[in-house]
Amino acid sequence: MKKINKFLFLAILLSLVLSNCQKKEEKLTNTQNKKVENVSNQDVLREISLDEMLDFEHIPKNWKEEFREIAENMPSYGNNVVKISMYFYEKDFFYDYKKIFLDDNNNFVKPDEKQINDFLKMASEKNFSDFDSVIQVLEKENKNDKLFGKLTGNWIESLKIWKLKADNLKNYYQSGDYKKDNFAKGKTLNSEYLESIKQRKEKYRKLNKIFIFKLKYLLKKTAVFYADQQYGNNTPISDLFKESLLIDIFCYKLYDWNEIYNAEETFEVPVEEKDSEKYLQDLKKIQSEIKKLSDTMENKEYEFINSKTIIDREIYLLAKKENKANLELINQIMSDMENKTYTDINAIGILLMKRNNEIEQVIRKQLARSR
Repeated sequence: MKKINKFLFLAILLSLVLSNCQKKEEKLTNTQNKKVENVSNQDVLREISLDEMLDFEHIPKNWKEEFREIAENMPSYGNNVVKISMYFYEKDFFYDYKKIFLDDNNNFVKPDEKQINDFLKMASEKNFSDFDSVIQVLEKENKNDKLFGKLTGNWIESLKIWKLKADNLKNYYQSGDYKKDNFAKGKTLNSEYLESIKQRKEKYRKLNKIFIFKLKYLLKKTAVFYADQQYGNNTPISDLFKESLLIDIFCYKLYDWNEIYNAEETFEVPVEEKDSEKYLQDLKKIQSEIKKLSDTMENKEYEFINSKTIIDREIYLLAKKENKANLELINQIMSDMENKTYTDINAIGILLMKRNNEIEQVIRKQLARSR
């Protein structure tokens, strides 16, 4: 089974931004006119609106304090969150379960004996020991976290419930009880398992919006402002960072900050029917911003002779070519969304994230060499 190799987790911008924070603090303070010394828990735990995400004219209010609070907590969670997220890529219990027990609309379907044996063989090959040990570490570290403890605690609890429901399914078919009750309990366990997945994803979605994606967003948004301040807006570095961030925002919004993307599964709209129109309009809004920036970059005359340029012409032309291809992928996704043909969206979405990450890596390597 083909799986995405790695979750496109936090931006590698940490070293660049953190080292620059001290050097440019006075300059940034003048830009903000007023330095905010403290930030409330409400500010740190707030969700970032789409309008704020797309606003590149203003530095996010209290960005340093919000960033500091999140970044200080990230080391204790980061590796474990990645391990848990990667677990669902590498050992996707649901994907294998669905092939045997569910139809295209996730309704329960009675399997035959061969399918049950295939399921039990698959389940026996899933090693949950790493998963259990990571959960224990997360619970221990979460006890003393007064800021993010509730968010993370809710997610941890949903993971434990999901694991329990998966175990219940395995034990039920392993015991052969389905032969005695004609799958009556199997249908109940199926409903409980699907509900546990829904709750697990919802809890992660909240954690991702306020904790994981927010840190990545603050890092990249800050890079755009620093690039403008240090290199000026006649060099491509700021626009390249901006385009990369816009594509990140599109991808996260596409999946509604969900925890897993599987290229082999048909895309499912991650919002309820009543919210689907706003969801589509938000994606169109981001698509429009990406196209607008792409058109601006196409017609803009950048300087490549200034020593401050940092990005040379060849790297810029490569990034420009890749980003045009990325826009074509976004246009294809939006066309499929509007036509409600969801079969290829996951594969295209994963390719889009991969390409965006790769070109960003090239830009950052160039930046690192120039410093």
